[in-house]
Amino acid sequence: MHEAVTDVYEQSRTQLRAVAARYVGDDAEDVVQDAFVSALRYGNTFRGDSAPLTWLYRIVMNTSIDHCRRRSRREHAARSDPHRSTLADAALDESLALRTALRQLTPEQCRVLVMYDVLGHTHVEIARLLAIPLGTSKSRLSEARRRLRRALS
Repeated sequence: MHEAVTDVYEQSRTQLRAVAARYVGDDAEDVVQDAFVSALRYGNTFRGDSAPLTWLYRIVMNTSIDHCRRRSRREHAARSDPHRSTLADAALDESLALRTALRQLTPEQCRVLVMYDVLGHTHVEIARLLAIPLGTSKSRLSEARRRLRRALS
């Protein structure tokens, strides 16, 4: 399993960094490395229900969310500083709102949304990578966007 994860890491590092960057910005490389350490540590939990790359996307997304939660706790502690700018507060609020909205998606919807909107895959590529029908990819993306709009409005 170690060799397989290493091969996937070399082939997908750039794409996975892009996924992490949407959540954590400049800390994306650290998040991807942490995610691969987790993948190596818990590789025996991979059931084969999805492609290994899909499994790794999910680990990167979960690691990114955990990173954001830790950062959010630190920033929350810093909110007691009266010199903190209103613009930074607004950006943090928007970021937290988006993270909360993303957590309302099913894992399947989130995967398709990230693969299409963040990584730039086509529906044909997504269907092939996730081993789902083409129409399922389209409907999951549509439903994910609808849920995000509703959660963010």
